[in-house]
Amino acid sequence: MVGFFYFHLMRTNTHLIVLFISVLLHTARSQTTRTDLMFENLGGPTPMSWTVQRFSVVEELGHGADLSFGLETQSAILGDYGGFYAFGLNSNIRKKVGLFHLNVGGSMATGGGAGAPDGNGLMYRYYGGIGLPINKKANLGVERHHINFPSGAIASNHTSIRLSYDMPYAYRAKSASDFFTTELSIIGGYWSLKAEDVSVSNENVHSIYT
Repeated sequence: MVGFFYFHLMRTNTHLIVLFISVLLHTARSQTTRTDLMFENLGGPTPMSWTVQRFSVVEELGHGADLSFGLETQSAILGDYGGFYAFGLNSNIRKKVGLFHLNVGGSMATGGGAGAPDGNGLMYRYYGGIGLPINKKANLGVERHHINFPSGAIASNHTSIRLSYDMPYAYRAKSASDFFTTELSIIGGYWSLKAEDVSVSNENVHSIYT
């Protein structure tokens, strides 16, 4: 199962693997926390309106740059697909240039719910954007995103509005030995459902998930 997941992911976007591994190696030294809220309208074959929430740990890299890694949820809020959701991991690198913050990042997630036959399973996202601080804690930005569900009919290139807020939670280690290691777990499984048990299908359903 794990082999299937990595093979499918490598076919999807090899650069995401490098990005997430590099972030995982640094996450143990994260010092502060940040939350993000985004609104976006997906185009492509399955238009939807999404709200996205993130909670990340942040490591200051110096020279106005930081590296963040954390959890991400996105859900459809309007239209025929209201109730569709995706949950996963996001990483982001941000750099201050003058008054602005430039950032790039990516996500890996899995989704389902209302309209799941049109795009269940693996989702990946990569993006870049620019933001402007509105006070010492908050940042308002605009980003260009690419989202794809390789196994379904959800894919989009679109612009998102993002509000970032630095949370008051921080961890200050007294020495390097105070840091804990970071661990990533992957859980997978297999569903085999008969047609009479699946309201949205007239055929038997076989699904591999991670």
